[in-house]
Amino acid sequence: MSGFVCYKGDGSLQVSSDLPIFQRVTTGTAVTTSSGFGTPTILAVPYTNSTDIVAIRIPSGYACTRWYTDTPNNRQWYFINAPVGTTITYDIYRSASQITPTATFGLDCFDANGHLTFSAALDPMLIGAVLTGSTGSSVATSGLISAALNNYSGYTRTDVDFEPAHRDTGTGTIIPDTWIVSFVAVYRSVQNNNGTYQIVDMEVGFNQNTYHSDPGYSNGGTMNDTPYGASLLVKRYVN
Repeated sequence: MSGFVCYKGDGSLQVSSDLPIFQRVTTGTAVTTSSGFGTPTILAVPYTNSTDIVAIRIPSGYACTRWYTDTPNNRQWYFINAPVGTTITYDIYRSASQITPTATFGLDCFDANGHLTFSAALDPMLIGAVLTGSTGSSVATSGLISAALNNYSGYTRTDVDFEPAHRDTGTGTIIPDTWIVSFVAVYRSVQNNNGTYQIVDMEVGFNQNTYHSDPGYSNGGTMNDTPYGASLLVKRYVN
């Protein structure tokens, strides 16, 4: 290793001119809008580079999950169980190698190719914790936190409600055996409980079908179950 290096008192590497770090380039706000599913609402965060890390400052009492990336329009979409019109703050972190130096004071580090790897003018991304595991897993944090949420991770739950044949008390019509089958999309989400972040399940809309012969679904069964995702909890360096 050549160039500038800096170590903490415990001997761990803090800064190296050979290794670019992620630094905060933007703090902004976005307002939740209707998802068409009722609750949750949706949130769109603009970004510039495909490698940017978008981190959401989830308000206490709410859960949020990453939905999808709209690459053509440079938007990252999220589900969040906050009311329509809620203002949410986000942070965007970018690799220092993709940042144009603009500082007029402080320390800037460059690699052998002249690419910026660290700038004292920008807050570095500090990983406070990595949360993963099953629903209910949690981690306690302190300070100002924004969460870089995982890609979609969840499953589709099938709920079946059976009503046996009966006579309608109003019209006298015989209603045959009825199966009402609901397909519910469930997203793994991260909920902020006063600084303790927990993996929870968030229901996002559903599709309901009615049958008069047994459709063969098992009540409460799951389909298309995907692995649990990880969420990077980013602790901001300064206020």
